[in-house]
Amino acid sequence: MATALTVNAESLIQPDSQGFLEFSPLRTALYPLILRIVASTSGSALNTIYLQIGMAGVAALFLAFSVCRWSGRWWHAYAVLIAVLANPSAVALHAQILSDSLFVSTLCLFLGVLLRMDREPALRHYFSVSLLTGIAIALRPASYAILPLWLFILWLYPVGRTRGELAAALILITAPGVLIVSSERLYHGRVHGPEAASLLDIHLFARAVAMDDAWPAAAAAVDPVLRQAITAFRADTDVISARIASVFDRRYYLMEREVEAQYRFPPGPLLGVAGGLGLPVHRYQRRFGLATIVANPLPYVQLAASHYAMSWVLFTDDGALSFHKRIVRFGVISIGVATLTLAIAGFFLVARRAMPHWLRVPWLSSLLLHGSFLLIGLVGVYGSRYTSGYWPAMVIAVLLPVLNLVRPAARLRQGANESTTSV
Repeated sequence: MATALTVNAESLIQPDSQGFLEFSPLRTALYPLILRIVASTSGSALNTIYLQIGMAGVAALFLAFSVCRWSGRWWHAYAVLIAVLANPSAVALHAQILSDSLFVSTLCLFLGVLLRMDREPALRHYFSVSLLTGIAIALRPASYAILPLWLFILWLYPVGRTRGELAAALILITAPGVLIVSSERLYHGRVHGPEAASLLDIHLFARAVAMDDAWPAAAAAVDPVLRQAITAFRADTDVISARIASVFDRRYYLMEREVEAQYRFPPGPLLGVAGGLGLPVHRYQRRFGLATIVANPLPYVQLAASHYAMSWVLFTDDGALSFHKRIVRFGVISIGVATLTLAIAGFFLVARRAMPHWLRVPWLSSLLLHGSFLLIGLVGVYGSRYTSGYWPAMVIAVLLPVLNLVRPAARLRQGANESTTSV
């Protein structure tokens, strides 16, 4: 946590921070609401970093204690705690006015609950899983990827056999999360009214603009002014492409064009078309984006796959990548390969009812990682800070199996030594 405590004041405000401080219609409501509460009680929303750092410490300790209870070994807990706090990029999130910090803390609590459920399945853990899922979604919409895990949790950790017990389990694993997300959506709509939007709208439109020569199936119906603006935007960004073509491949460039389209596409043509149809701009963006994607599925899938891959690759090698970044990239890619292998193999083990207990939570963590990055690839854009936010799940998915394999190996060596001694 020392990294977070020593970050200078200028680093508190990041490019996305203003959207949270002003409660942009594109942002979910929970983090801006927390900022408002802190500002009203302490005089400044920037004091939220103290809450974030405190929550990060509590959540990391909860995860460590959960590991200890799960494995029965303190050194496992120390190893996980050190690993979680050893990533400076993840720790630095706690000293920035972004929702990522509280998401990381929520993720630590979620993983801790899974470990406790693995040791002792109980209805109260279903409640906690649902509650933390709702909070995670309200902080970061990519957390919708957690929802499919509910089915695997119900399968791996059944509580009771009667219909009443099963009904109670279903209610406890769904109701709290649904209530939190519904409340957040209602509050968001109440604050912003007709202007209420989401990042999904702008992401879909930007994805449509980014794809080369991609238009809706009814391309003739596209407003001429908007068509001209999109064509000009693609041409303008192609000037950039010509300069970087020697070091970046085309797919990476298209991702960069998508980011540019989110923030720098001229609003005039959109306002004119949306106004003529009697639609809010964000709703037209969603309509145009979906129509373009449906009409051009292959370029969309290719671009989505590129975003997913870049969530693991992090940096494109332009020939001047520092040694440190090369090491980081190699490490994260290795984690991606290991967790993808575990995620796929886990389905076969579960189907054969052969999943070892010490692999269950790492398997769920692997599913969470790849499901989240896949969702980001489908409807969002990659970012190294998003990858850093999932660091605790990477630690649990990779380190716990290694720690549990150390013990059998040590026992084998001990047995071999005893056999040699007796001879």
